Amino acid sequence: MQSQLCACKLSAEVRPSSNQLTAYFENPPAGIDKLIWQQAQADNPHPDCTIPVPLVGFAELKRRKQEQVAFSQQQSAILKQIGEVVQQMKTGQLAISQKLTQLKRKQIEISHRILNVLRRQEVHRRAGFAIRVEEESLRCGLERIWSEITSPRGLRIRFQDSRAALNASTESMSVTEKENVAGLGAADRVTADPRYNWNLDADAWAELKEYLSQRQSGIREIQHLISEMSGTLKIMEDGPTSSAQSGNKLSAKPLSRATPNKVSFALNTRAR
Repeated sequence: MQSQLCACKLSAEVRPSSNQLTAYFENPPAGIDKLIWQQAQADNPHPDCTIPVPLVGFAELKRRKQEQVAFSQQQSAILKQIGEVVQQMKTGQLAISQKLTQLKRKQIEISHRILNVLRRQEVHRRAGFAIRVEEESLRCGLERIWSEITSPRGLRIRFQDSRAALNASTESMSVTEKENVAGLGAADRVTADPRYNWNLDADAWAELKEYLSQRQSGIREIQHLISEMSGTLKIMEDGPTSSAQSGNKLSAKPLSRATPNKVSFALNTRAR
């Protein structure tokens, strides 16, 4: 076997048994004092996987120190290489994430282009077909919504009345009330009317300020709602004229749906 492998010696690596280890530790090697052997066993950092090595003289101590320094340098070099590999992996991950973001954006753009092409293709394909039942029901629903908006007591009139009432209530606020609302946190005593005299503590002032801020938020939401619905009404008013001029071309914008329920929490809140 040795001649076939061109080896000088072959030996099997077998872990010694506990009896063999005990006999080895009890009998020091030749030329080594028993106390030095016991000290070497006590200084062994890993008794389970290493054997004790006695130190005799400064030459052995220097050799061990040099070996430890070389081993620490080797470990430091390995850790440095691992750190470089980790840094390269982080850089690659960042580049891949940026490229993935670009690909996602491009995919969204391509999807929008495909939808636009499909829409145009469907419009050209169904140019000569009769109106289906679903389309007829949609047309009837749109006409019903249009009649509800343009009726004498429809949504448009209600919104106009609400805007007029809101503007009137805003203009009717007196200068004294505005000063009191602006200076809630500046003084401990506010007099809105000569006949009334308020003296509230810090908690009451905080609750009153929160209540007024909620009311102001509710008014702001109502104004935003009215402006949105006014734009929607304008779009729906211009719809029949633009559709009659364009012929078979259909231009539709999504109807922004808004509900006053989201501001009810501010309008119905009362100060405790």
